[in-house]
Amino acid sequence: MQIQGWHILVLIALVMIAALVVAIVLIVKAVSKRSHTTAAAAPRQPSGKEQRLAELDDLRARGQVTDAEYEAARADILRS
Repeated sequence: MQIQGWHILVLIALVMIAALVVAIVLIVKAVSKRSHTTAAAAPRQPSGKEQRLAELDDLRARGQVTDAEYEAARADILRS
């Protein structure tokens, strides 16, 4: 059986289309994986309460507030 010219062109076109589809799928998977990794690695911004508590802890560590002032301010922050 002899393959005619147009049959060869159709086979080549089908193989090229299949290769293109595989390449697109691999690219999409790679980009998707990279974006998930980047999103997971991004640091979380502290909330307003967390930031205020951290500042209060810093003041306490530097001795700029007493233990009583610290406890009162901490309770206020947690209530807000």
